[in-house]
Amino acid sequence: MLDELDRVDWDALTHAYGPAHDVPGMLRGAALDDLYGSIFPRGEVYSATAAAVPFLVSLAAGGRADFLWMVGLLADPAQTRGETALVRAAVRAETDRLVPLLSHPAADMRAAAAYALAQCDVDPTILRARWDVETDAGVRASLVPALRLTAAITDPSPAVRASAAVTLVRDGNPLPRDPAVIEGLATAAEAGAEVPWLRRAGADWLDVVVPALADPALVRRLLGASSADTRRAAVRALTLRCQVARSAPAVLVPLLGPSLHDPEVRDEAVTALRRCGRAAARYADDLSEVAAGYPAVAARPSVTTEREALETLMIIGDPRWVAPLVRAALDGAARAPHSLMPLPCPPAVLDAVREQLTALVAMPGATAAIEVLCDIAARWGRGAADAVPELLAALPSAPAAATRALLAVGHVGAPMIPGLRAAATRPGGLLAATALFRLTGDPAPALRALFTTRPPIPPEVVALLGPLAQPLVPEFELLLTGAAGATQPQCAAQLLAAQVVIAATGDTTAALPTLHAVLTAGGPRAALAAAVVTELAGGAGGWRGEMRVWEPELRALLSDPWAGAGAAAALWRLGVPAGELVPVLMRAIERGRRIAAAIELLREMGAHAELAGLAGRDERLVIEGADLVSTDELLRDRLTA
Repeated sequence: MLDELDRVDWDALTHAYGPAHDVPGMLRGAALDDLYGSIFPRGEVYSATAAAVPFLVSLAAGGRADFLWMVGLLADPAQTRGETALVRAAVRAETDRLVPLLSHPAADMRAAAAYALAQCDVDPTILRARWDVETDAGVRASLVPALRLTAAITDPSPAVRASAAVTLVRDGNPLPRDPAVIEGLATAAEAGAEVPWLRRAGADWLDVVVPALADPALVRRLLGASSADTRRAAVRALTLRCQVARSAPAVLVPLLGPSLHDPEVRDEAVTALRRCGRAAARYADDLSEVAAGYPAVAARPSVTTEREALETLMIIGDPRWVAPLVRAALDGAARAPHSLMPLPCPPAVLDAVREQLTALVAMPGATAAIEVLCDIAARWGRGAADAVPELLAALPSAPAAATRALLAVGHVGAPMIPGLRAAATRPGGLLAATALFRLTGDPAPALRALFTTRPPIPPEVVALLGPLAQPLVPEFELLLTGAAGATQPQCAAQLLAAQVVIAATGDTTAALPTLHAVLTAGGPRAALAAAVVTELAGGAGGWRGEMRVWEPELRALLSDPWAGAGAAAALWRLGVPAGELVPVLMRAIERGRRIAAAIELLREMGAHAELAGLAGRDERLVIEGADLVSTDELLRDRLTA
């Protein structure tokens, strides 16, 4: 069938890198890795993926089980996203060629064929006939989801039991509470059971089963297993469950106590606590003991258990992270916490930081440590306002970092002028330059900083600098071409130019065509433009009427996964009723897009029932990231405030 490759118009099809003209060469060369990278990268499928299916089946029929597994994965809705319906239809069209492979002499071929046919509308009597004569455990495990043989959860084969558990969970059914079933799954894990089709997808069956279980019985049994590998797998699966359900940490985290004192599992237990949010506070003493060793390993490029323990103390608001971080910084080895990691500032932590700053400013050679603490204070913003005296004292030792921190907490004073002058010259220095203008009356640094600012410009800055930006208008007008830039940075520059020109001249004539072009470009570029429209429509400049004519364009963006929430905000400023926009914001939250901003807008709209539902549900709002749980906890705080 590969002879028919040239009959397909591959140039009209797409894959991850654009036109699919190179797919025939990959198929002729049986280049499996290249095919995965282009037509099936990270689970994404495309029009070219569907067109490749018949040829993949031909390669599989020649005895290549790896190609047959790929065919099954392509049709599995749990493993794919994108053009899924198109690709699944292409696999189903190959059913007649897949069925004979159930009788292939090689067990791996039979297992892969069973998995692929599980995604097709095949006559179940064909699969049952194979089940009745099949003796290979791997093939039987692949037949379980095809036949929905959930009763096989008590099968003598560990792999079959595991496959039946996965099938139950994926069908949305609970596991039986029978202790014999729990024991059977635990012994399957201890035996190293693998579900062939999950293994091909790079997943472990426990990572599928445990996160779906509200009952902790299986986790409790696995944590007590004789095999260290099983105990480690249980800790990992427990973590996944905590990331799925808000109710899980209270039930499962208390089970981790023995693991923290198990030398074979301790590292995994600390990592689990790092990902389980505030429930880790019950182990603060244990974490403090581990974090005390951070200075000795801080220079290592990899993430160490000591670093994980230190960050967990940060997340739970325990002040015992401060001293180890400072000791590591004095050795020149400390790294600031990741910018996206939640970093609470309870009074005890702020007091510890202030105490350390007081000691460090009197210590020669402590600049690096002072800078680390100042950067953390900057993260806290106005929550660190009580530290202003210590931050002012730190200015001579670490002028740049202390200035950033003071600016973030809302303090502006004459001792900061040298630091503000330096900060104003750096990209993103508009806030520092504006503060400098307030102190000195010199607008030049702030006007220069406008060129490196990301839109939208805050309204208070527009009001302050707008009348002074007239000399910049000719330069900014060069960017107002009436057409959207090809890249997001180019569009950001155009939107900035539009705001500056409107603020300086009080006239929208030159700016609106370009703003409109970026708005209708869709995707991330449109999201930036929607934010600018929101500022203009809600500002004091009286531009709401001019923006109102763009209501159709903004409505068209409501279904855009990138720009939908921003378009809803703009339409709200233009007077569109909340009832039309609340569903859009709820969808944005479900997609994990601009969750915090969407919550604040829902509150502004008075969507109390929706906010209460988001706060009360067990499913987390955040859907990815190492700090999923702690970020979700902070969002829940906002919802209940």
